[in-house]
Amino acid sequence: MLAALLQLGASTHAATVPSGFVDSIFVAVPSDATAMKFSPDGRLFVCQQSGKLRVVQNGTLLATPFLTLTVHDGGERGLLGIAFDPDFQTVAFPVTRSVSSAAPVSVAWKTTNGSAKSGSDYAAGSGTVTFPAGSTLRTIAVTIHGDTAVETKEVFYIDLSAPLGATIADARAVGSIKNDDGAGTIVFSAWKYQRTENGGNAKITATRSGGLVGGMTVRYSTANGIASAGTDYTATSGTLTFGAGVESASFQVPITNDARDEVNETVNLSLSTPAGGAVLGTRRTAVLSIGVTVHYATSAGTASATADYTPASGMLSFAAGQTSASFAAAIRDDTINEANETVNLALANPTGGAHLGSRPTAVLTILDNE
Repeated sequence: MLAALLQLGASTHAATVPSGFVDSIFVAVPSDATAMKFSPDGRLFVCQQSGKLRVVQNGTLLATPFLTLTVHDGGERGLLGIAFDPDFQTVAFPVTRSVSSAAPVSVAWKTTNGSAKSGSDYAAGSGTVTFPAGSTLRTIAVTIHGDTAVETKEVFYIDLSAPLGATIADARAVGSIKNDDGAGTIVFSAWKYQRTENGGNAKITATRSGGLVGGMTVRYSTANGIASAGTDYTATSGTLTFGAGVESASFQVPITNDARDEVNETVNLSLSTPAGGAVLGTRRTAVLSIGVTVHYATSAGTASATADYTPASGMLSFAAGQTSASFAAAIRDDTINEANETVNLALANPTGGAHLGSRPTAVLTILDNE
């Protein structure tokens, strides 16, 4: 087993290796190396603080940088890390030598079509895998060509031949290309929607992800929550249609404006009966709130939140037609002779189409009575 994989080029030091382990240098990297990460095709990428991205392939640090970026690398700045796209389109085939030896070994390889075809499904390749003395593992990387066609699983092969210094125990490996295309998953774009009573129609959006192939449909409908159909809103149902490549579709819920002073009202929304190969995701239900809300919070000015007042935060609700709402700030009485003290008040995050006016903050003054 390896007790150490990398060694910085600038300095080395002796390490105590536990019994049963071997201290082996895999590759020497530059002294300003900051991070390393294996790519899906088996290459080791090494970041240099100076902005160079280097590749270690088959145990060798390639002389030409994979990428050179212009960075400010003073102090703790510079190229400090790397991440790969989750859809990195390569597949790595490991080639192993069962016994390490002092002599180098090589074997030829090439790709062969199965149900997957070179050019359209994957990039054909061929070459030679060389094991330096003492090495037991190498990789062959094949690039996969993604598409949007809905297909069954496809396969291709890696064939080994013409070994030098060894015999072949298993001459063929199978590469499987799994289909990740389809009609996708349909959900509401949010768990909650908000609309004021005098705001007209509420626009409700459903989104499609995980596959955009072909057309599909999904049913939508409304149902009473606290709000009543006919009085507070117009009951709505129908079908949303997503064309090929379309990621979102919307419907409208008409809101009824009345003069009654009511609490915030809610309408339940639901999706059902997907067709065309799509499925429903977790967010297949949502709630439409009719009304306005705003968050409030206190913070210490010159007053102490532990000695002079009790901190408060929460949400104020404005029903249709309601023009004011209030919250309480509890003051703590004491016997200390002190100057007047202040508490800061703030409003934030209005919903229902409302906006904060010119007075989103205020100051509460606690008058001393000692």
